[in-house]
Amino acid sequence: LNSGSSDQELYEKLLRGETVDVTEQYEGEALRVIFRLNADKLNYMEMQESETDRIIYEFNDSGVVVCEKSYRGEVLRSLTEYHENGTRKKYTGYHENGQISQLSEYDVYGNSLKTIYYGEDGTEEFNESWEYEYYASGKIQVEKQYSNQVLQSMVEYYEDHSLKSMTSYYANGQVSSYNENDEHGNAVKGVMYAEDGTMEWMERSEHTYSAAGKLTLTLTYDMHDALTCRKEYDEYGRELRVEFYSAYTGS
Repeated sequence: LNSGSSDQELYEKLLRGETVDVTEQYEGEALRVIFRLNADKLNYMEMQESETDRIIYEFNDSGVVVCEKSYRGEVLRSLTEYHENGTRKKYTGYHENGQISQLSEYDVYGNSLKTIYYGEDGTEEFNESWEYEYYASGKIQVEKQYSNQVLQSMVEYYEDHSLKSMTSYYANGQVSSYNENDEHGNAVKGVMYAEDGTMEWMERSEHTYSAAGKLTLTLTYDMHDALTCRKEYDEYGRELRVEFYSAYTGS
Protein backbone atom coordinates (compact mmCIF):
# COMPACT_ATOMS: atom_id res chain seq x y z
CA LEU A 1 0.00 0.00 0.00
CA ASN A 2 1.22 3.48 -0.87
CA SER A 3 -1.27 5.47 1.17
CA GLY A 4 1.20 6.92 3.68
CA SER A 5 -0.86 5.49 6.56
CA SER A 6 -0.69 2.26 8.52
CA ASP A 7 -3.34 -0.42 8.06
CA GLN A 8 -4.67 0.39 11.55
CA GLU A 9 -5.04 4.08 10.68
CA LEU A 10 -6.88 3.16 7.48
CA TYR A 11 -9.23 0.86 9.38
CA GLU A 12 -9.96 3.54 11.97
CA LYS A 13 -10.81 5.99 9.20
CA LEU A 14 -13.21 3.46 7.74
CA LEU A 15 -14.88 2.97 11.12
CA ARG A 16 -15.41 6.72 11.35
CA GLY A 17 -17.28 6.57 8.04
CA GLU A 18 -14.50 8.26 6.10
CA THR A 19 -13.56 7.21 2.59
CA VAL A 20 -10.21 5.43 2.32
CA ASP A 21 -8.28 5.96 -0.90
CA VAL A 22 -5.21 3.75 -1.44
CA THR A 23 -2.94 2.96 -4.36
CA GLU A 24 -1.48 -0.51 -4.79
CA GLN A 25 1.17 -1.73 -7.22
CA TYR A 26 -0.24 -4.68 -9.16
CA GLU A 27 1.95 -6.38 -11.77
CA GLY A 28 3.88 -3.15 -12.23
CA GLU A 29 0.78 -1.02 -12.68
CA ALA A 30 -0.67 1.40 -10.15
CA LEU A 31 -4.14 0.27 -9.07
CA ARG A 32 -6.14 2.80 -7.09
CA VAL A 33 -8.77 1.40 -4.72
CA ILE A 34 -11.34 3.36 -2.70
CA PHE A 35 -13.15 1.73 0.22
CA ARG A 36 -16.14 2.82 2.29
CA LEU A 37 -17.69 1.17 5.35
CA ASN A 38 -21.19 1.41 6.75
CA ALA A 39 -21.87 0.09 10.26
CA ASP A 40 -18.48 -1.67 10.32
CA LYS A 41 -19.21 -3.40 7.01
CA LEU A 42 -17.79 -2.77 3.59
CA ASN A 43 -20.56 -1.41 1.35
CA TYR A 44 -18.60 0.33 -1.42
CA MET A 45 -15.38 -0.26 -3.31
CA GLU A 46 -14.07 1.62 -6.33
CA MET A 47 -11.15 0.37 -8.43
CA GLN A 48 -9.39 2.79 -10.76
CA GLU A 49 -7.84 0.43 -13.32
CA SER A 50 -6.45 3.13 -15.60
CA GLU A 51 -6.75 6.84 -16.24
CA THR A 52 -10.12 6.25 -17.93
CA ASP A 53 -11.44 2.90 -16.65
CA ARG A 54 -12.88 2.27 -13.21
CA ILE A 55 -15.23 -0.24 -11.58
CA ILE A 56 -17.54 0.41 -8.63
CA TYR A 57 -18.78 -2.40 -6.38
CA GLU A 58 -21.65 -2.12 -3.91
CA PHE A 59 -22.23 -4.71 -1.17
CA ASN A 60 -25.15 -5.84 1.00
CA ASP A 61 -24.95 -6.23 4.79
CA SER A 62 -23.57 -9.74 4.38
CA GLY A 63 -20.63 -8.47 2.36
CA VAL A 64 -21.93 -9.96 -0.91
CA VAL A 65 -21.62 -7.86 -4.06
CA VAL A 66 -25.07 -6.68 -5.22
CA CYS A 67 -24.02 -4.28 -7.95
CA GLU A 68 -20.99 -3.73 -10.21
CA LYS A 69 -20.66 -0.68 -12.46
CA SER A 70 -17.97 -0.24 -15.10
CA TYR A 71 -17.11 3.24 -16.39
CA ARG A 72 -14.93 4.66 -19.11
CA GLY A 73 -14.42 8.23 -18.03
CA GLU A 74 -17.83 9.31 -16.78
CA VAL A 75 -19.69 7.09 -19.25
CA LEU A 76 -21.33 3.95 -17.82
CA ARG A 77 -20.31 0.98 -20.00
CA SER A 78 -21.88 -1.89 -18.06
CA LEU A 79 -24.00 -2.63 -15.02
CA THR A 80 -24.07 -6.06 -13.37
CA GLU A 81 -26.55 -6.95 -10.63
CA TYR A 82 -26.27 -10.02 -8.40
CA HIS A 83 -28.60 -12.33 -6.49
CA GLU A 84 -28.27 -12.42 -2.70
CA ASN A 85 -26.27 -15.65 -3.01
CA GLY A 86 -23.65 -13.83 -5.10
CA THR A 87 -24.53 -15.29 -8.51
CA ARG A 88 -25.11 -12.98 -11.45
CA LYS A 89 -28.71 -11.76 -11.81
CA LYS A 90 -28.70 -9.19 -14.61
CA TYR A 91 -26.17 -7.63 -16.97
CA THR A 92 -26.68 -4.43 -18.97
CA GLY A 93 -24.11 -3.25 -21.49
CA TYR A 94 -24.11 0.18 -23.09
CA HIS A 95 -22.99 1.72 -26.38
CA GLU A 96 -20.85 4.86 -26.19
CA ASN A 97 -23.96 6.94 -26.98
CA GLY A 98 -25.67 5.62 -23.83
CA GLN A 99 -28.04 3.25 -25.62
CA ILE A 100 -28.28 -0.30 -24.22
CA SER A 101 -26.17 -2.72 -26.27
CA GLN A 102 -26.90 -5.94 -24.35
CA LEU A 103 -29.41 -7.02 -21.72
CA SER A 104 -28.93 -10.40 -20.05
CA GLU A 105 -30.86 -12.11 -17.23
CA TYR A 106 -29.79 -15.07 -15.10
CA ASP A 107 -31.53 -17.45 -12.69
CA VAL A 108 -30.59 -17.85 -9.03
CA TYR A 109 -27.97 -20.46 -10.00
CA GLY A 110 -26.27 -17.98 -12.33
CA ASN A 111 -27.43 -19.73 -15.51
CA SER A 112 -28.40 -17.61 -18.52
CA LEU A 113 -32.13 -17.06 -19.04
CA LYS A 114 -32.26 -14.42 -21.77
CA THR A 115 -29.96 -12.12 -23.71
CA ILE A 116 -31.03 -9.35 -26.09
CA TYR A 117 -28.62 -7.42 -28.31
CA TYR A 118 -29.40 -3.89 -29.51
CA GLY A 119 -28.00 -1.56 -32.14
CA GLU A 120 -26.79 1.94 -31.33
CA ASP A 121 -30.22 3.28 -32.33
CA GLY A 122 -31.92 1.06 -29.73
CA THR A 123 -33.29 -1.44 -32.26
CA GLU A 124 -33.31 -5.07 -31.15
CA GLU A 125 -30.98 -7.07 -33.40
CA PHE A 126 -30.94 -10.56 -31.94
CA ASN A 127 -32.03 -12.46 -28.84
CA GLU A 128 -31.26 -15.75 -27.14
CA SER A 129 -33.08 -17.52 -24.33
CA TRP A 130 -32.69 -20.64 -22.23
CA GLU A 131 -35.00 -22.96 -20.30
CA TYR A 132 -33.87 -25.41 -17.61
CA GLU A 133 -35.08 -28.42 -15.68
CA TYR A 134 -33.19 -29.28 -12.51
CA TYR A 135 -32.43 -32.29 -10.37
CA ALA A 136 -33.41 -32.03 -6.70
CA SER A 137 -29.72 -31.28 -6.04
CA GLY A 138 -30.02 -28.07 -8.07
CA LYS A 139 -27.88 -29.35 -10.94
CA ILE A 140 -29.14 -28.91 -14.49
CA GLN A 141 -30.97 -31.92 -15.94
CA VAL A 142 -32.23 -30.41 -19.20
CA GLU A 143 -31.14 -27.22 -20.97
CA LYS A 144 -32.94 -25.76 -24.02
CA GLN A 145 -31.51 -22.90 -26.06
CA TYR A 146 -33.53 -20.63 -28.35
CA SER A 147 -32.47 -17.98 -30.89
CA ASN A 148 -35.12 -15.40 -31.75
CA GLN A 149 -37.69 -17.69 -30.08
CA VAL A 150 -36.72 -20.67 -32.28
CA LEU A 151 -35.46 -23.80 -30.51
CA GLN A 152 -31.83 -24.44 -31.45
CA SER A 153 -30.73 -27.24 -29.15
CA MET A 154 -31.65 -29.37 -26.16
CA VAL A 155 -29.03 -30.88 -23.89
CA GLU A 156 -29.63 -33.51 -21.20
CA TYR A 157 -27.17 -34.13 -18.37
CA TYR A 158 -26.59 -36.90 -15.88
CA GLU A 159 -26.66 -35.72 -12.27
CA ASP A 160 -22.85 -35.47 -12.19
CA HIS A 161 -23.27 -32.93 -15.05
CA SER A 162 -21.71 -35.23 -17.63
CA LEU A 163 -23.38 -35.13 -21.04
CA LYS A 164 -26.27 -37.55 -21.58
CA SER A 165 -27.65 -36.36 -24.92
CA MET A 166 -27.66 -33.40 -27.30
CA THR A 167 -30.31 -32.61 -29.90
CA SER A 168 -29.95 -29.88 -32.53
CA TYR A 169 -32.80 -28.47 -34.63
CA TYR A 170 -33.38 -26.88 -38.00
CA ALA A 171 -35.25 -23.57 -38.21
CA ASN A 172 -38.37 -25.50 -39.26
CA GLY A 173 -38.34 -27.43 -35.98
CA GLN A 174 -37.06 -30.70 -37.43
CA VAL A 175 -34.26 -32.46 -35.58
CA SER A 176 -30.95 -32.04 -37.43
CA SER A 177 -28.81 -34.26 -35.20
CA TYR A 178 -28.98 -36.36 -32.05
CA ASN A 179 -26.09 -37.69 -29.97
CA GLU A 180 -26.28 -39.80 -26.82
CA ASN A 181 -23.68 -40.94 -24.27
CA ASP A 182 -23.86 -43.52 -21.52
CA GLU A 183 -23.08 -42.77 -17.87
CA HIS A 184 -19.41 -43.53 -18.50
CA GLY A 185 -19.19 -40.79 -21.14
CA ASN A 186 -18.98 -43.16 -24.13
CA ALA A 187 -21.08 -42.53 -27.23
CA VAL A 188 -24.00 -44.93 -27.67
CA LYS A 189 -25.87 -43.28 -30.55
CA GLY A 190 -25.42 -40.60 -33.20
CA VAL A 191 -27.98 -39.63 -35.84
CA MET A 192 -28.11 -36.95 -38.56
CA TYR A 193 -31.29 -35.90 -40.39
CA ALA A 194 -32.21 -33.86 -43.47
CA GLU A 195 -34.56 -30.88 -43.07
CA ASP A 196 -37.51 -33.03 -44.16
CA GLY A 197 -36.84 -35.44 -41.29
CA THR A 198 -35.20 -38.15 -43.40
CA MET A 199 -32.42 -40.01 -41.60
CA GLU A 200 -29.13 -39.49 -43.45
CA TRP A 201 -26.70 -41.21 -41.12
CA MET A 202 -26.83 -43.24 -37.93
CA GLU A 203 -24.34 -45.06 -35.76
CA ARG A 204 -24.90 -46.83 -32.47
CA SER A 205 -22.54 -48.54 -30.05
CA GLU A 206 -22.99 -51.18 -27.40
CA HIS A 207 -20.48 -51.09 -24.52
CA THR A 208 -19.63 -53.82 -22.03
CA TYR A 209 -18.01 -52.95 -18.69
CA SER A 210 -16.25 -54.98 -16.01
CA ALA A 211 -17.47 -55.10 -12.40
CA ALA A 212 -14.93 -52.35 -11.72
CA GLY A 213 -16.54 -50.14 -14.36
CA LYS A 214 -13.75 -50.55 -16.94
CA LEU A 215 -14.66 -50.74 -20.62
CA THR A 216 -14.03 -54.26 -21.99
CA LEU A 217 -15.88 -54.38 -25.32
CA THR A 218 -17.47 -51.99 -27.83
CA LEU A 219 -19.60 -53.07 -30.79
CA THR A 220 -20.53 -50.40 -33.34
CA TYR A 221 -23.37 -50.68 -35.86
CA ASP A 222 -24.46 -48.58 -38.83
CA MET A 223 -27.95 -47.32 -39.73
CA HIS A 224 -28.80 -50.70 -41.24
CA ASP A 225 -27.88 -52.43 -37.97
CA ALA A 226 -24.81 -54.00 -39.58
CA LEU A 227 -21.75 -54.47 -37.34
CA THR A 228 -18.97 -52.15 -38.54
CA CYS A 229 -16.42 -52.26 -35.72
CA ARG A 230 -15.47 -54.42 -32.73
CA LYS A 231 -13.04 -53.17 -30.06
CA GLU A 232 -11.69 -55.16 -27.14
CA TYR A 233 -9.97 -53.57 -24.12
CA ASP A 234 -7.67 -54.80 -21.37
CA GLU A 235 -8.32 -54.44 -17.63
CA TYR A 236 -7.07 -50.85 -17.72
CA GLY A 237 -9.39 -49.81 -20.53
CA ARG A 238 -6.67 -49.81 -23.20
CA GLU A 239 -7.42 -51.12 -26.70
CA LEU A 240 -6.29 -54.70 -27.22
CA ARG A 241 -7.83 -55.50 -30.56
CA VAL A 242 -9.79 -53.61 -33.22
CA GLU A 243 -11.68 -55.23 -36.11
CA PHE A 244 -13.48 -53.35 -38.89
CA TYR A 245 -16.19 -54.86 -41.05
CA SER A 246 -17.48 -54.00 -44.50
CA ALA A 247 -20.26 -51.40 -44.62
CA TYR A 248 -23.80 -52.38 -45.57
CA THR A 249 -24.17 -52.52 -49.39
CA GLY A 250 -27.94 -52.77 -49.64
CA SER A 251 -27.86 -56.32 -51.04
